Amino acid sequence: MIPIIVIPAYQPEQTLVELVDQLVRAQPDQKIIVVDDGSTTPLAQQVFQKLSKYPELILLKHELNQGKGSAIKTAFAYLLEHFPSAVGVVTADADGQHLAEDILKIAAVLTQTNQLILGVRRFDPKVPWRSRFGNELTRKIFSWFSGKPLADTQTGLRGISLNLLPALLKIENNDYSFEMAMLMLATKEGWTISEVPIATVYLDQNRSSHFNPLLDSLKIYFVFIRYSALSLLSALLDFLLFFLGFYLTHSV
Repeated sequence: MIPIIVIPAYQPEQTLVELVDQLVRAQPDQKIIVVDDGSTTPLAQQVFQKLSKYPELILLKHELNQGKGSAIKTAFAYLLEHFPSAVGVVTADADGQHLAEDILKIAAVLTQTNQLILGVRRFDPKVPWRSRFGNELTRKIFSWFSGKPLADTQTGLRGISLNLLPALLKIENNDYSFEMAMLMLATKEGWTISEVPIATVYLDQNRSSHFNPLLDSLKIYFVFIRYSALSLLSALLDFLLFFLGFYLTHSV
């Protein structure tokens, strides 16, 4: 079975319908899971009504907004239960930042590997400054904490092998920081991370994004602190056990 596309959506606009239509036209048998993360606007309800007419699309719903990470995990749990033979999943954003051809490109790469694939954007001067600055800062901090340099740590376009989903469902983060926690877990567990170039798209200066530059960035950076604290505690425990063993046996 080809990879299943997962799109978490909160207050989506017409661009989501256009994206789904392009995906279905290019791949008529493509399974798509869209998760309505507690949307409330009349426009969003119209969008979901239009999406419900696509026979290959599965629409899941949160009654209240729970966060992007929670929506993604809801789709992962559904996928594991109903599509256990799937190759994996491709996550994509609902705000028009990801082109249908790039989503299908990541899906094609995923069929050839069994790990984690990132759709990597180029941050040239045309990209809104807050996105350019935020990604550059996060990328450097991630590299410093994990020891693994990545070109785009905040990309929402990812290919994920089915065998990785159970571990990802255990991540506690339910907001935007879930995606960073995913990368930290991947480096900790030694998963192979592949990077595939994709188009850089920002519609109307990324107006439709629900990412809060201050609050959501702080939550992302807290992921680094938490993982580092665990590493330090582990190292301290190793040292104490070594010291105790040496004290009792007087031998290395």
